[in-house]
Amino acid sequence: MGQASYYAAGGTSAAETFTVGSHWGFAFTFVLAVCGLLVAFMLKQRAEKTDAVPEMELHEMKACAPAQPAGER
Repeated sequence: MGQASYYAAGGTSAAETFTVGSHWGFAFTFVLAVCGLLVAFMLKQRAEKTDAVPEMELHEMKACAPAQPAGER
C-alpha cells in the first residue's frame, strides 16, 4: 500500500533512478573526455607554433658542436 502510493505520487523505483543516474554519469564522462582531448590538441598546436628552434636545426646544432671532455659537461 505504501509503495503503491509512492508510485502514484510520481515516485520512481531505485533501479530506474540508478539507470537514469548512470546515463547522466556516462554523458558527463564522455563530454569531459572530449574537452580534455580538445585542450590537449590546442596546447600541442600552440607549442609547435611557439617553438623557438625547429627540432631539425637543434639536431644539426648538436651534431656540429665541438666535443667536450667528460669532466667539462
